[in-house]
Amino acid sequence: MLQLAFQGMKLGLIAFWAVFILSIFSFLPEGWNIPVTLIGIALLVIHFLEHVAVKYNSNKETSFVQTMIFGFLHWLPILRRQ
Repeated sequence: MLQLAFQGMKLGLIAFWAVFILSIFSFLPEGWNIPVTLIGIALLVIHFLEHVAVKYNSNKETSFVQTMIFGFLHWLPILRRQ
């Protein structure tokens, strides 16, 4: 059941990153570009910090790109298998 929830959240994040890319090029309606861009930048910073924390606190290898896209949805299942 948890895996199904993670898959749904991953699909949601993929959709968000698509909207984020559109916001960078100002393809969203007026008033949406700045908030979506700021949320995307905040998520990138948070996901980068997650990657650094997991890398230095675990001996498991995690993908940088997948951590930047999915955050804990990528690395949590890997750490649970330890």
